[in-house]
Amino acid sequence: MIDTTRRLFLRAFAVSAGGLATSRSLAAGNDGQGTRLVKVLQLPFVLLALLISYDLCGVLAAPVNTRSSAGPEPDPLSVVRALMDAERAANLDAAMALFAADAFILNVTGWKTADREELKWFINTEIWMREDFALNHRRVAGNRVTWDEAAAESFYQGIGVAPVQFVFEATIKSGKIKSIIAHLPAGEIARISKACGALTKEPLIHGRPCSEFVQLVETHTKRHSGAARAQ
Repeated sequence: MIDTTRRLFLRAFAVSAGGLATSRSLAAGNDGQGTRLVKVLQLPFVLLALLISYDLCGVLAAPVNTRSSAGPEPDPLSVVRALMDAERAANLDAAMALFAADAFILNVTGWKTADREELKWFINTEIWMREDFALNHRRVAGNRVTWDEAAAESFYQGIGVAPVQFVFEATIKSGKIKSIIAHLPAGEIARISKACGALTKEPLIHGRPCSEFVQLVETHTKRHSGAARAQ
């Protein structure tokens, strides 16, 4: 590209210089004013020749690199690990900085955070309620990270099924968390349903009957346990 540009400018310089030589002969004999006029007209072309000789035209014609020099994007697993570290340190701002502007979380019953304020509330609740921030049985597939977490809430303890294994899947795009979708595996749902059914009085979980909770998590799992990985 630089050689081609140089040849084009040199050709233009040669043609223009020839034209100026003709102008000099026409302007001569006018008390030196014609000669001074020619010198003035030649100045831009002299400067152009200097630019070409120092390859500055090639520099000016080079494409501008607009890509960030910050380095490669972090791998998906390191982003999720950073989230766990931030939550473990109770650093809400650091945790939120890892999420994309339009990120969302979908919990095991199918409830979805509606906006960033709800997302912030959810993460803050996670920080203060969770006891374990380990990424158990973590798996990475492309830009998706899947891991398990054990929950031993009082409800699960009360019906004798604690701990219950939850599965989480985070999707990472451009170094940010785009979504986290949680679900209960079918085997864990069956354990909860059986334990609730064995009791004389149906227990409540989060203010709703156990059977209703089981129906919600079962529907959600069927919809997202496979679809979340394929989205």
